[in-house]
Amino acid sequence: MNCPVCKAPDVEECANEVDIGVGVQRFVWGYLCSKCGEIPVCPDCGCCGNEPGDHFAWCRDVKSLRGRE
Repeated sequence: MNCPVCKAPDVEECANEVDIGVGVQRFVWGYLCSKCGEIPVCPDCGCCGNEPGDHFAWCRDVKSLRGRE
């Protein structure tokens, strides 16, 4: 896998797998890149990276759809 920020190869995905009875659900909570370091994944909208960019507008929309704002 390539880094979502700098596109460097061989990035480690940090995830948990939970058995939900009918299968396994995977929760990705971040990535570990040798160049960028830790790259978090937003728990609200799923966007990754430390750059604000359009993330805040997207995250606000997702929260409002969920009724959390």
